[in-house]
Amino acid sequence: QNKNLLLGAWIVLLLSWETISPFREDYGENRIRHLGRNFLLTGLNGIVNIGIFSLVVLATSYARDNQIGLFFSYSIPLFIQYIVLFLLYDLMLYWWHWANHNIRFFWAFHQVHHTDQILDISTATRFHIFEISFFVVVRIAFVFIFGASLTQMVFLETIIILFAQFSHSNIKIPDWLDHKLQSFLVTPAMHRVHHVTQQMKRDSNYCTTTSLWDHAFKTYTKPFEDETNISIGLPEFPKLKQHYLLKLFIIPITHYPKKSKQK
Repeated sequence: QNKNLLLGAWIVLLLSWETISPFREDYGENRIRHLGRNFLLTGLNGIVNIGIFSLVVLATSYARDNQIGLFFSYSIPLFIQYIVLFLLYDLMLYWWHWANHNIRFFWAFHQVHHTDQILDISTATRFHIFEISFFVVVRIAFVFIFGASLTQMVFLETIIILFAQFSHSNIKIPDWLDHKLQSFLVTPAMHRVHHVTQQMKRDSNYCTTTSLWDHAFKTYTKPFEDETNISIGLPEFPKLKQHYLLKLFIIPITHYPKKSKQK
């Protein structure tokens, strides 16, 4: 319940910020319609995700009962466990995101997220339900490798959602502050680079919360100095009618990626 209250308050805060001080005012369509479509997709995914996350719950219970995972083998203070798990989960998300861009099968589903033509808080949860379903395997593997508890997994998932909504939000942050934050956090300006139409830029800035892994693995790209005319989305999805819910769902079939990606 506390998690839901926190997420609700965070959404209200970011939506208000986007309204009062938006990065981009022109949505290219009605803002309410844009938010409604993405949040409806989020809601439909959420219904399925309840069942999916129940598998994670079962995994944490099984790992606990059978003492499976590295943290059961070593006596590590709880506070240190949370820090280590956060960094490891963030690293796992980095490589999962990399795989979604560089493995054709996964990109077929992940491109639904990138079809959005303007970033705002609702883009953070605009995913194909099959991509969410595939990710449960990664989460369960994480539980069994490290022995993460249900409380710890809920904590990690909450942090990830909060940061994802922030980095996708259509908000204006002073350049001097944004530049300072980017040395250790993913900011909206940094993540906008990841959503531009040019693939070379899009295949960078994979981090979700900290920017540590992009810097470490040389996939960091500096934000544009002038963001006035940047183009967001995928060039093969220029028309709004291509963004109807049914058409988004069948994108992995209608737009299965070709063998080679053009840079």
